[in-house]
Amino acid sequence: MNLIIMGTQRILIATDVDRTVLTQTEAQEKYDFDSGVGHELIRLAENGFYVAFITGNSMEQLTNRLLRFLIEKLCHNGRPDLIGNFHFFCNAGGVYFHLDEQNPKIKRLAEQREQYGQSDFIREVMNDLTQSFEDGSLQVLPEFIDVGYLKRTCIPDEDAIIIKQILNEHADAYFSEINEKRAELGEVYDLSKLTADKKSDGPLVRPIVEGRPIRYMDNSNTNNSTNGNTTDNTNSNMNGNLQTGTVQLTLKPVLSYKHGRGYQLGMENTGSGNDEKINNLFKNDCRTSLVKKIQDELDRKGFGRYVARPGGNTSIDITFDKLDKAYALEFIIDRLNLQGQERLGQHVGSNTIYFGDEVIAGGGNDFPVTRIPGLLIFAVNHDVEKVPAVSKVLVPSLSIHEVKATETVLRKLNSIAEKQNFSNSALDAFKEELFKTRIIEKLNKADLKAQNWQTLNAFVSLMCREDESSKRWLEILVDELDSIMIHLGDNSKQPAYGTSHPPDD
Repeated sequence: MNLIIMGTQRILIATDVDRTVLTQTEAQEKYDFDSGVGHELIRLAENGFYVAFITGNSMEQLTNRLLRFLIEKLCHNGRPDLIGNFHFFCNAGGVYFHLDEQNPKIKRLAEQREQYGQSDFIREVMNDLTQSFEDGSLQVLPEFIDVGYLKRTCIPDEDAIIIKQILNEHADAYFSEINEKRAELGEVYDLSKLTADKKSDGPLVRPIVEGRPIRYMDNSNTNNSTNGNTTDNTNSNMNGNLQTGTVQLTLKPVLSYKHGRGYQLGMENTGSGNDEKINNLFKNDCRTSLVKKIQDELDRKGFGRYVARPGGNTSIDITFDKLDKAYALEFIIDRLNLQGQERLGQHVGSNTIYFGDEVIAGGGNDFPVTRIPGLLIFAVNHDVEKVPAVSKVLVPSLSIHEVKATETVLRKLNSIAEKQNFSNSALDAFKEELFKTRIIEKLNKADLKAQNWQTLNAFVSLMCREDESSKRWLEILVDELDSIMIHLGDNSKQPAYGTSHPPDD
């Protein structure tokens, strides 16, 4: 269904990529996307929402997978004009690109749509928006990369050289250690994930350092570019100087708790007796230990402005300390002017929802977004016990996780947006229905004592008052409750909000 939208909703849906909108199942990843969450993402754009993808994927991974899937889906639906509603961040959020529908190249494609068959048109779009390089990588054309943002996140060449030396030294020590302890580690981890032949007794792969260079167009003086590695201009239609920059150095592969024997089985059967084993793996993670060693070395050598973090399943990423998913998300909220209105009592993230599968207290790469005030976050993690117990983070379900959980929430949001019978925004209407339903479900199933009902009555009474002082007191109480839950979460396992009863799926 193609909806006619008068302008766009002032709403942003931001999401991680792997295991949040893409299943990471090589053989059927595109099928999973097309038949499920991809449909809901297109509906979001049709309903006037902005969508931002924030991932640690490289530019090549993001282009070959998500961008290609999305373009094909838009073209199949006859809506290539909606590409401008989507915004893309890769390399740990350090690179931002946007295929603006007002770009002459994209406008020309839209105007010539009827001249092509569907397959030919998709091929033409990909040829006009992406570029293959001599090393075989496929990336979005450099002209679509936001140079201003990139120059704030690029690692200077002289720093990159020293950081690579540090990573290589620690990679050698780590590789020597895991080979010495191979028998012991093999009892805890599935080592086949890190062998050259994917066999448990095969030779282990030594971690290597990846720079993931980004090609971008710099129309300013070359001497002022962030990184001076000028490459040959392989696209004669592009004006300006083709440059390369590095925003992230990655060390991989490294053993992590996700390689623990039975980890995935335990994730699929939480509460089945595997929880304690998984928790011990998490606490004694090989990767966490290596991250600390690398960070200590960076600090000792005067590189404290950089931070070492766990990346995907097997990687350690080095970026500027400031650079994380919250940095990228705050940038796009500001760029699109989607901040909540302070005079109306709204916070910065009031018009935004975020989805992530690594919303893990103190460790997951989605965790930094929890610092954005007013942001509603859906943790689609399998390991719900590690989701921070704060009021802005919800576990959508205990029975479905990852991509299916994202799809379910987006379907509900789209359904509400298409009713168009709400007085405020579609997001406000969604939040009202979501929380009313969850509260009623919880109260109907709860066995509360008299003093619990009295406490609840006090909160509800305070909430229903119209005076500003009562509203302010309520904000303070919620902030204090979040602080208490974070403190308790450091000392004991505290289930996240939303885990007491799963909503109907």
